[in-house]
Amino acid sequence: MRGGARRLGLPLLGVLSGLFNGFMGTGGGMVLSVGLRTAYPGQDRENLSIATASMMVLSFLSTILYSISGYIETKDVLPVVFPALLGGALGSLMLGRIRHELIELLLGGMLLYSGLSLLL
Repeated sequence: MRGGARRLGLPLLGVLSGLFNGFMGTGGGMVLSVGLRTAYPGQDRENLSIATASMMVLSFLSTILYSISGYIETKDVLPVVFPALLGGALGSLMLGRIRHELIELLLGGMLLYSGLSLLL
């Protein structure tokens, strides 16, 4: 993606990513990852880091808005939040030690499973 296209495309990519995250609570990171990979090929770890940081902010915002709207009760969230934080920390520490191809394979498998489970 060239300079001018990046200046126009990246904000649009951010909006699209936010919409997916807001509508479904997930998927925004995948949109962002694919878009960043197109814009900045060969920078997989940097792109993943940007997508992860962006999703953290979007997820936090979605959590606040879902809570204000009454869709989330604290008692339902607490058993999941702390183990998820631990898993996120472990995953980010392991990122530099795992081949990127394996990460892509795992992510592809999870997306395939998730997509099929939603369809069936």
